[in-house]
Amino acid sequence: MSEPRPPPVAPFDACVSCSKGDTTTAFGLVGTAELISAGLMRCAGIPSERAAEMAIAAFRQLGSVSDTGWPRGMRRVAFRLCRECAKRYRAEVGELPTVGDLENTIPIHYPHPIIKDLGEG
Repeated sequence: MSEPRPPPVAPFDACVSCSKGDTTTAFGLVGTAELISAGLMRCAGIPSERAAEMAIAAFRQLGSVSDTGWPRGMRRVAFRLCRECAKRYRAEVGELPTVGDLENTIPIHYPHPIIKDLGEG
């Protein structure tokens, strides 16, 4: 009987959709954890359960959680997406800067039209 394999590990700077390594392009989302999850499904083809986990993890990493650990508020979040996946899902991506202003470099997608009316995230 063979030894159990460890779980696969994504390569460095991987695309969130296909896990291609060294991805230098990204897209941004603005909204609540629920809207970020919806944006990941639409812009990167991520299945709903995985998209929800990714959105929650992003909010936790950014410190936007309640005392119970649940995501709260609205955030701007950038995700790496390779050009091939962007073309497949019709998402606009921008080059990630090595140093600089992400907000002015990464195209921001609004998964729900009302977010535009809420102003800055």
